[in-house]
Amino acid sequence: MTNYHLTCTWEDSDGVVIMRPMGFLNDQTERGFEQIITEIGATCPRIVLDAAELAHVSSIGFGTLLAITAELRRRGGDVRLAGLNASLSRALTLAFGPYFQLFTSPDEAVRSFGAVAA
Repeated sequence: MTNYHLTCTWEDSDGVVIMRPMGFLNDQTERGFEQIITEIGATCPRIVLDAAELAHVSSIGFGTLLAITAELRRRGGDVRLAGLNASLSRALTLAFGPYFQLFTSPDEAVRSFGAVAA
């Protein structure tokens, strides 16, 4: 069995957290990812997920993103996605239509919240 890894870094940009996951978001990594993003969302419900270094997102990973986004929206926040590769962008668009807001860059996504990117 292949071991997949996911690491995350994040920074605050004017009240919006830019989260940068690197690796694979799948059944082996989604629990750790969910814990991190839930903890971040508890204090800052506006999150930009910079997906430039995500190699793959499985259906379980997409489900986690849906659940977290729904919860943050209930609390007045949101998850915005930026920097997706063509394959991930296509999968999100086909599977979830307009549910997620997609942006070319993290700065553009941060600005969409009405904040100024650092």
